Amino acid sequence: MIGEENQEKDPSYGKMAWNSLAAAGDFIREGVHGSLDAASYALFSEKACEELLEKEKRLRKEYEVRVLKRRERWMHVDALTIGGLLLSDILAGAEVPTEIEAAFTAAYPNLAAMGSFSDKAASLTDEQLPGFLAGVKGKLFEMEYVELLNNELLPAGYTAELAESVTQPGWDIAISGPDGAVVELLQAKATDSAGYVSEALVKYPEFDIVTTDEIYGQMLMSGAGEDLISSGITNAGLESQLAEAVDTGVEFDFTPPLLGMAIIGFTTFAFEDGPFDHKARVLGRRCGRSYPAWMVGHAVAVFSGPLWFLSIPAGMGVRYIADAGRKRRELWADLRRRVHSYESVLSRYRKKDTDDGIDAIYA
Repeated sequence: MIGEENQEKDPSYGKMAWNSLAAAGDFIREGVHGSLDAASYALFSEKACEELLEKEKRLRKEYEVRVLKRRERWMHVDALTIGGLLLSDILAGAEVPTEIEAAFTAAYPNLAAMGSFSDKAASLTDEQLPGFLAGVKGKLFEMEYVELLNNELLPAGYTAELAESVTQPGWDIAISGPDGAVVELLQAKATDSAGYVSEALVKYPEFDIVTTDEIYGQMLMSGAGEDLISSGITNAGLESQLAEAVDTGVEFDFTPPLLGMAIIGFTTFAFEDGPFDHKARVLGRRCGRSYPAWMVGHAVAVFSGPLWFLSIPAGMGVRYIADAGRKRRELWADLRRRVHSYESVLSRYRKKDTDDGIDAIYA
């Protein structure tokens, strides 16, 4: 009785029974597997294995060409598309209208011989820039009004032209009749200051003054506009043109580049093999990877100032890095799975091995 009670309380008997069942299961399983393995030696010949290995190599190579290389091809196409978009945005933003350049050349011929309007504007301080722009605005006003006279306002046979000298005293525009004789001289004042125009009226009473619509209306209401001519040109419009010319550059915008997306869409559906749903997934993947790269390049263009050219390699580089990062992430995940598998198996053996045994393994 005492022995039976000890057997019931001793857990080693249950463990021994469980291990015995496990050993019997292993015996049956390995016996079956051993029989199958012996039959497999005759069923799967060495020649058949070699043929299958060669087929696997051919399929792997075809997979690299058809799948992996195609992804790399799209990566190159996308990078070039991003670079082209950034370059076109920068060039479009840096383009100064021809009429602004012409006014700059006419107002400051010596400065124009040494550089462009943008170069000169960029070299000036905040204190110097308003005076420079005032000179360009005055000449732009004169040129626009002369064009308006010749195209719309003057009768047939009459022509208007600017004074040859930038510092011509008193008048800025000469109107000639059919016989070539000057019939009228005008002074042009592009300003928002009524006092400035009033001083010109007193200083040059012999010349009519043409001015902006804002000043003409203001002085007409005050009873001093009888000797003024309304140009039909606003001072606000002139200053807006100059402000846009000075502020050339790329503005930060989160709107996806529709042209770039259209190019990616066309190349995907025109050259990608597979059904429509596969092409749609490829299109989504390409656009999804290209948009952040374009945004990075766009941001560099906005904030880099004179180093705008860095935006192109920045945008293209991010597109390349995205694919390289995906490969690295997939490799890391695969290696992590392998390490976890090794650690899971080795943890069971480490409990049994002695230190000397471990040293022998790593020796």
